[in-house]
Amino acid sequence: MLGFLLYLHTAVATPPYLAVPVEGVEGLSEPHFQRVETGWTALVAGGFVAVYTGKSDAKALEWVESKLEAMKVYAPEENPEFRNATGVDGAWGDGTGLLIFHQKNMAAMCRHTAAAERWAQAIQRSVVTVNEVWPNPPELQSEDEGWTPKQDANRVHLQFVGGATKYSPNLHFTVKPDKLIGWDQWGRASVALSQNNATSP
Repeated sequence: MLGFLLYLHTAVATPPYLAVPVEGVEGLSEPHFQRVETGWTALVAGGFVAVYTGKSDAKALEWVESKLEAMKVYAPEENPEFRNATGVDGAWGDGTGLLIFHQKNMAAMCRHTAAAERWAQAIQRSVVTVNEVWPNPPELQSEDEGWTPKQDANRVHLQFVGGATKYSPNLHFTVKPDKLIGWDQWGRASVALSQNNATSP
């Protein structure tokens, strides 16, 4: 695509991937897509869940380490009971107000008033194996003296950073964005960077 470069955040991994569907998990609200390195969140009754699908096991573990650092005021300790009961690779937190876990390339954090483990179990039971390759980054196409995103049947959400848009029922750029971020139904994010001083996502 003219003017855009594919940014590879990590070395390209190959399927299968573990992931949680961003829609259809009972009890979860509509997903809220955050930054590429953060993943997506959803509300539950009495709390929320955060889910991350990475290109590698190492990326999921980095995500876990960032959450443990963010939650250090609660001094989360390892939770071998949850790990042994579910078969995940690692788990931390008391299971009441907090539970963080990772399983291969995906990870999740559950915060709750009283039942974090219950929602962590619901997330873990919802994990599926995805044999599809990592989605391609979004692309722009020239249209009406500007640019519009190309349609992608596998994309469920599109974000952009920078650029300028015109008032229109559809997304139409008059200045190219610095970043385009596409999310698929498994919470996998792909990034296209412009050549206009874009930085790493």
